[in-house]
Amino acid sequence: MKTLLLPLLLVICFGRLANAQRQGADVNELGRFIGRTVEISGVFRKIVRPVKHQTKTVLVIEDDMLSGISVRVVMMRSKFSSAMYKWLDSSKNMEVFVNAKIKKVNGQLMGFNYELKPNITTIMPLPSCTANAITPSITAVDALKYLGKYVLICDTVHDYIILKDSIYLNLGGKYPDETLIVAGSRKEIPRPDNMIGKAVSVNGQVMMYKQKPIVRSKNIFVK
Repeated sequence: MKTLLLPLLLVICFGRLANAQRQGADVNELGRFIGRTVEISGVFRKIVRPVKHQTKTVLVIEDDMLSGISVRVVMMRSKFSSAMYKWLDSSKNMEVFVNAKIKKVNGQLMGFNYELKPNITTIMPLPSCTANAITPSITAVDALKYLGKYVLICDTVHDYIILKDSIYLNLGGKYPDETLIVAGSRKEIPRPDNMIGKAVSVNGQVMMYKQKPIVRSKNIFVK
């Protein structure tokens, strides 16, 4: 009996160890995972293609909370076909997930994926609330139930506030009775006045800001 239990226990222990070594992490959390392989999540900004004799391809992924924090993920050039480069070019500004080992190089956090398959996946922004969402689809009033989670918000813009370079859309009611705030830069929301009274769909992580739930997103669509 003991001889049968020992291999089983070893399999369970090694399985748990492998799962513990690979976790999901936002770009702004990577400092906690130095030396470990994680699934990085963030907004895919650009790809730096190799030239001539270079053997590496670099993906630039930004924190999806609009903090300006970004990380470079280095991969082998040989893993990328022309079709994959084309696919990545079409995936810019999308939510992306990439497996990589986190290291600190010259004081900067970087991700490296040499041995693993690229395993790059994206969540495309959803143009309407009738689409089949990968993440839960909710209205503004339900946002508090999903703190810390990624969701698709589908609701109406009642008014907005401009503070410096940021625009805050109020959903679920006018300020100060809004039930959810959607934050974006002037670049992402160039004409907020055109959104008043219209339904929008926004995907992002629900956080708290001055006792109100907030979603900071670059993917905001008017229905």
